[in-house]
Amino acid sequence: MTLPRTLSCLLLLLTASGPAAAQQFVCRHVRPGDTATHIALRWTGDAQSRHHAWFQIVDPAQRRVISKARYDLILPGWQVCLATPLASTRAAPVRIYAVGASSTMPTSQFATRLAAVNHAHVGWALLCFTLILLLAWPLVETHLRARRALMDRMKRFGDRFIDEFERPLVRPDAAARPIKSRMRFIPDRERLDILLAPGDGRTYPNLSDHRRNVEYDVERIVQHLGEPFISGQLRTQGSWVAIPFQLTADTKKAGVV
Repeated sequence: MTLPRTLSCLLLLLTASGPAAAQQFVCRHVRPGDTATHIALRWTGDAQSRHHAWFQIVDPAQRRVISKARYDLILPGWQVCLATPLASTRAAPVRIYAVGASSTMPTSQFATRLAAVNHAHVGWALLCFTLILLLAWPLVETHLRARRALMDRMKRFGDRFIDEFERPLVRPDAAARPIKSRMRFIPDRERLDILLAPGDGRTYPNLSDHRRNVEYDVERIVQHLGEPFISGQLRTQGSWVAIPFQLTADTKKAGVV
């Protein structure tokens, strides 16, 4: 299944799903001098609890849930409500005070409204994230396709270079390969490192005794292959000779990769 189709299925599931489970809320009034941090620490033992969905502050007079972004300043008369499992809690109703009168909202009704608000926020956030992924996917797919093409091109060049470097060193009577080789790909920098080391019982290639010969062989093979890669400064890494190759600017301008 392609990514756009997978995201579409996810989008349908998100828009069709409802709150996972009902909850009750136990509410207490905010007292003068209270802060959300102090209340969370006093009632839950953890000041970070104020950031969770099950910790909510409501304004009974306005019948609204206070945004967590406004928890820096809470007012006396507001209420802090903590969610508890429905099966184990018998909380008192949440009393909502209005101007000139008072009314009572059952805890289950308050919990349903609060859960619906939280679910709506999460649903919209996931919906926006899904839409962004759907819109951005063509660009991501183009980037991944170009990256794969570059990796394939570098590997083909590396295999050809190693074969050409090894060919003059092969002995008819020797079963083992004359050199050891590795490749290191850095596609974000359009760079390939080829590492060569002498095979068992061999001494070539190395830069301490045969630098000029190795440099000559590298230049000879690059010219012979005619690929759009240029070699950089050779260096030693333990028993390995590291040869960096960079994709040339002319190739990039021509849109080969």
